[in-house]
Amino acid sequence: MEARRCLSILTAMLILSLLVFACGREEPPAYMDEAEQARLFSMKPAADAPSQAAADAQSQQPATDSPLLAYLDNVEIQYETDRQRSNLAAALKDVLELSPEELQQKRYADYQGKPGQWTLQQLFDRHLVPDGQGKTTGRDFYNDLKQPAVQERIKALYASLVPSKHAPADQPTPPQQ
Repeated sequence: MEARRCLSILTAMLILSLLVFACGREEPPAYMDEAEQARLFSMKPAADAPSQAAADAQSQQPATDSPLLAYLDNVEIQYETDRQRSNLAAALKDVLELSPEELQQKRYADYQGKPGQWTLQQLFDRHLVPDGQGKTTGRDFYNDLKQPAVQERIKALYASLVPSKHAPADQPTPPQQ
């Protein structure tokens, strides 16, 4: 009977420590889908919520402090098929052309090509791998996408995925017949 009681106490302590750990995290792990993130991170203590002044100060930070800009710095593009490459290229083009509100509503094909499965943020998490651990796309992902420095990085990523219409200078042009 005593062993059961000890086991119950240890289990309760483990669950409590996991909850404390989860509530103290700033950003959810990139591998979690939105439902898992909402379930795990929805119960933050009120003391952890930033004041309006702190939120205003964060929104006025220079673009170099953007988690998304840091995430995109030296990011590695990963895809296995032309369909995945095209899907990512279309998403990057959308970032350059659509508003944050429109981007939030868009859904993209998953890695199997099934349309309408992933948000833009999920697509980034799965195809754009940052150069260091701990980098995230940030809490204000959709608004951060419109920062000028982020837009420049997105243009460069898009250009690397879309073949140029002109042959590179170091390759000969095929003869015309």
